[in-house]
Amino acid sequence: KSDRTRWKFLGVVAIDVTVCDIEQQIVDKNPDIQNPPSLPEITKFPNCACANSYSYNSKTYEGGICTTDSWPVAWCMTDKCGITDESMSTGSWADCKPFGARAVLEDLLLKSGEEGWSSDMDATELEALRPPANRCGSDGVSTTAVSTTADFNFVTKLPGFGNTGFADISDADWNGNAGGSYSETE
Repeated sequence: KSDRTRWKFLGVVAIDVTVCDIEQQIVDKNPDIQNPPSLPEITKFPNCACANSYSYNSKTYEGGICTTDSWPVAWCMTDKCGITDESMSTGSWADCKPFGARAVLEDLLLKSGEEGWSSDMDATELEALRPPANRCGSDGVSTTAVSTTADFNFVTKLPGFGNTGFADISDADWNGNAGGSYSETE
């Protein structure tokens, strides 16, 4: 089953915006995002929803709802989909699909981690990742360009993250953004 603490660190570049701030900005952009999903709730398995009625630990669950009974994430019993388990009253179960701002943010972060960089980092970007005392001074790399690139962060330098607040995390692309503009092809 899923573990909410399965990843503590994603990538090698730190983000200087707290998760709470980003979640709040997602909620501000879509206030209904925290509303519970319609019933029956759907699971992490494609085309698999919670069973309309099931029993677990002497409790009966009606209406296709999820529970956290004996498990750290929401789950439910299902009808012939998910994970087969004959000890369950329906014969199968699955983790419920998360909802809300935290789920949206986790999906975006995981997706960005899976996709990785679309191009190799250049020498300026590599130098900018190093602490100033450990920079190599690579040939052809301007110290001004390294300083400018090192100063980029989610709050002040990337599109959608300026003084107007959070727009969309998919707008962020530190790699190749030395000009302060965003391009899908850079």
